[in-house]
Amino acid sequence: MSIVSQQKLVGEATPISETYNTSGDHTVVAAKGARKYIVALPLVIQVQGSTTQTVYVKSGTTVILGPVDLGEREELSVALPGGLRLGENEALVVNNSEAEDIAVTGGYFVETGDNS
Repeated sequence: MSIVSQQKLVGEATPISETYNTSGDHTVVAAKGARKYIVALPLVIQVQGSTTQTVYVKSGTTVILGPVDLGEREELSVALPGGLRLGENEALVVNNSEAEDIAVTGGYFVETGDNS
């Protein structure tokens, strides 16, 4: 993928701006169907409270990043060239350990096709 096409995809991304105040799995972006792949673009997860939290990023039920321990007001930024491509028909899920606010921001687009 060229830099030009990466920039184009970023411009066409659907924004993500969610806040969760319970612990456990949170579906940030629902699965999009057969032969479809969510590609997360720069994704930021920020603890908004005073409690240290352990955070995981998942493709459906599969952990793809974590555990990451974040302290008060700390954040995790995930930015990969071309985005973070999830598995076929899998949701973007964030899991946190404490019932205190975390914010998830960024963007995503959907690719259709095979997993090559």
